[in-house]
Amino acid sequence: MDYPANSPRLPGGKNYFCGRSLLPELRKQIRYIDASMKNVLESACFAAKKHTNQRRKNAGNTPYINHPLEVAHLLATVGGVTDEDILSAALLHDTIEDTETLPGEISARFGDVVLSYVLEVSDDKMLPKAERKRFQAISYTHLTLPTIRLV
Repeated sequence: MDYPANSPRLPGGKNYFCGRSLLPELRKQIRYIDASMKNVLESACFAAKKHTNQRRKNAGNTPYINHPLEVAHLLATVGGVTDEDILSAALLHDTIEDTETLPGEISARFGDVVLSYVLEVSDDKMLPKAERKRFQAISYTHLTLPTIRLV
């Protein structure tokens, strides 16, 4: 398959593309995957769609979706995390704070458990940046699950 030249890459350099042309085909393939993996893949596509036009503020100006993908990848490979709710939350962790995604969208599509994890690691954009970072440092030690601290 030919990918757009600027399509995001997974860790290790492999292409992935959740653009409109691939989503219907991906959804067809997902129905053959067990339910837990399906939710993780649906989370990845949901996050990719929400972050479509965003870029990281780094030297490479990389697609924003690379960040949540790398977080989920690290949780699974380095952290040994296999819980699909945590992996889904890792993929979705910036959707509420960096896109126009509402908490109800995440709850409706991925459940209240995933939403609760996403909310625990989401910044309140109404606060000044310095205050958000201070709050992160304080709340980090009080997260529900030790594993979610990895997100």
